[in-house]
Amino acid sequence: MRAKVRKPQGAREMVIDPGGLLTVFGDMVVKPGGRITAEPGGSIADTLAELTPKKGIAAALTTAIGVANTELVYTAKTRGAAGNNITIEYVDPVDANAAVAVEVTGTAIKVLLAPGNGEAITTTAGDISAAIIADIDASALVTVADKAANDGTGVVTAMEATALTGGQDATVAKKGDIYFDATNVYIATDDVAITDDGSKWRKIAHSAL
Repeated sequence: MRAKVRKPQGAREMVIDPGGLLTVFGDMVVKPGGRITAEPGGSIADTLAELTPKKGIAAALTTAIGVANTELVYTAKTRGAAGNNITIEYVDPVDANAAVAVEVTGTAIKVLLAPGNGEAITTTAGDISAAIIADIDASALVTVADKAANDGTGVVTAMEATALTGGQDATVAKKGDIYFDATNVYIATDDVAITDDGSKWRKIAHSAL
């Protein structure tokens, strides 16, 4: 005995074997010619969709001061698009400032260079790295490292507030959710949050099925 459901556009039929249950909580799209079946006692929910899951990517900023050995790479501590809201700014302060200082307001990190008060800046990239690492609020937002071929000894200049970019949210899913694209089927092996690094997806090539 077969229970037929009104055919999706262009498809021949949808078949549910005896005891099967088809449950749709939202929209389900079956491409022309597609077919969904359930084994006896099985359940098909609306977790099957055509999509290539994205992994979370941390936002980053590589400075472009343009002076030898001054360039730093800032990377958001947490993967996801929220990291794109973090900004880095170097300020030549009006008031005298004997040492580098860091101020954090929300996701805005401001580095006050030394010595200030109209005197020539003496702050190096290494000084900034040390100050960022030592500041609890700043180090909670970003990590900092010398750009390749830079050693941190160069004296920096002021830099306007510049946002980190490239942060991407992972595809959120529940354990057991299934996605597919033209090449692979993806199964969530655990609940996936927007900060996931992609390790909670099992990828199976269509050719292996």
